[in-house]
Amino acid sequence: MTGLALHCAGSRLVKKGPSLDLLLPGCTRICPQESDVPQVSVTIAGRVYQLACGEGEEARLEQLAKVVDAKTTEIREAFGQIGDQRIAVMAALTLADELGEATRRLAAAQDELERVEAGMRELEVAAAAQTRVLTHDLDDAALRIEQIAQALNPASRG
Repeated sequence: MTGLALHCAGSRLVKKGPSLDLLLPGCTRICPQESDVPQVSVTIAGRVYQLACGEGEEARLEQLAKVVDAKTTEIREAFGQIGDQRIAVMAALTLADELGEATRRLAAAQDELERVEAGMRELEVAAAAQTRVLTHDLDDAALRIEQIAQALNPASRG
């Protein structure tokens, strides 16, 4: 996603890369004019938000909003009416925990992949060394066979 802007209550929350910036009303420091970007309307926890995103990112943004809405609904059902802010914080923490676990698992899988690739490289080196040994042994055997054939057939010595 190239950039994500949430417009709510006159302020603008812009996601650019890994950081989030809260911009004051009317600030155009990061976002292009609202008319220049696609707009998506989503509902999260019963509230409608107008979201701006990069061209072609509308479906992805809608999917992300559905994930957040589902998590807030899950928490509201589990804990009841504990306040919108508390539900939002709990949803954010739960999603952050899930992201952390997924990141940990991805890192473990990448480590395992690196170990497997290193093992493959070691096997390739060993196979190449074995091929050189076998080639040398075959060359020696061929030379000996030729010498035996010449010894058995004095006419071919010539």
